[in-house]
Amino acid sequence: MAVEIPAPRLAPIARRTASSAKTVAGVVMAFWAIFLIAGIAMALGGKGESTTEQTMDGGNVVLGIGAWLIGLGLVANAFVKRGRRAADVAALAETGTGHTFTLADRKIFTSDANGAKDELTFPVSAKSAAELVAVPSARVVA
Repeated sequence: MAVEIPAPRLAPIARRTASSAKTVAGVVMAFWAIFLIAGIAMALGGKGESTTEQTMDGGNVVLGIGAWLIGLGLVANAFVKRGRRAADVAALAETGTGHTFTLADRKIFTSDANGAKDELTFPVSAKSAAELVAVPSARVVA
């Protein structure tokens, strides 16, 4: 089921999504830096005589750390992309440039007169999706 979302309603949720995605990316990059420091320390840590077996174990540890570095880097990159996309969609929603925003399967899809824009599609949390489709609260007008 796809639901068209009004731009003024989407903008604050897209900003919040962008902020949280960038925060998660920052935390993941902090862990990446810790693993980098640990990998360098393990690579340079062996003083004195070392046997072939110790060298092989050290090499395996460095390879393992390298795998973690690559994995954490990819995760951080995914969250940075999500944050950028959400920030771009929020900016479009605030300027009212004629784009339409659709919520389907907990993803926001952006389209214009030329069709869907894949570079402006991003997932939202279940809470945000529920907020987007909820009936707006009534206000008393005096």
